Amino acid sequence: MPQPCQALHGLLKAIVREYRRILGSSLAGIYLHGSAAFGCFRWQTSDIDLLVAVKAPPSALQKEALVRALLAQNGAAPPAGFEMSVVLARCCRQFVWPVPYELHFSNMHRASFEKDLPAACARMHGADKDLAAHFAVTRAAGITLWGENARTMFCAVPPGAYKAAILHDVGTAVQDAGQKPVYVVLNLCRALSFWRQGLVLSKQQGGEWALAHLPPQWHPVVHAALQGYLYGAPFCAPAGQAQAFAAWALRGLPPPSAASPTTRRWRPTAPTSRTCAST
Repeated sequence: MPQPCQALHGLLKAIVREYRRILGSSLAGIYLHGSAAFGCFRWQTSDIDLLVAVKAPPSALQKEALVRALLAQNGAAPPAGFEMSVVLARCCRQFVWPVPYELHFSNMHRASFEKDLPAACARMHGADKDLAAHFAVTRAAGITLWGENARTMFCAVPPGAYKAAILHDVGTAVQDAGQKPVYVVLNLCRALSFWRQGLVLSKQQGGEWALAHLPPQWHPVVHAALQGYLYGAPFCAPAGQAQAFAAWALRGLPPPSAASPTTRRWRPTAPTSRTCAST
């Protein structure tokens, strides 16, 4: 097994062990999603995406311990670190819009957690539209690290909520394309793949879909993004091409208001059976 895979496996095993200890009987499941679940994880460019389902809201001390466990693994983690959200199991089984969360951690917020852990944990809860997309990916391709199987824990995300999550994520694509062209281009590719064909894809798969389905004029910018994502190569498309692609792709997507769900709660399809998996 390649060294990065061994390192990822070791990190996940340590986190599962700590989270089981911290949350005890309240823990319902731990799920890996994102690039690692899709099989296109890259140590230098990917983060480790986790969803933690709990039966009851964690206490302040439990939240601090959950974050402390991630911070303790930071030195052994990939450069992009972890993205982790704690959600109530009942909101996974019966979808709520926007998705509420009890705790969120990512590299973007790591400094605030390191500066004042109790204060950051107290602030970091609310509702997040992006979690609809994370739920959909976890149900479709997620890996159950511990607890109830992802296919039964997560109900089907209504298409309107998934579409709204996509539009929320790409809304500033033109402005962002100059700073992070690889992320923006591939994210737009997978957004277009869902809008046109209903596909739930990784960034890599979205780029590959784009090369097969989008006009040839955009193939160089998509190819440059894939090279950057897969191999860490410099983004070598002509200046302004990422922004031009973003503007073109957004014209193929409706405005966010067109996909915004109008109701807060949906009734999920009842699972026929439940299984558990553990590491």
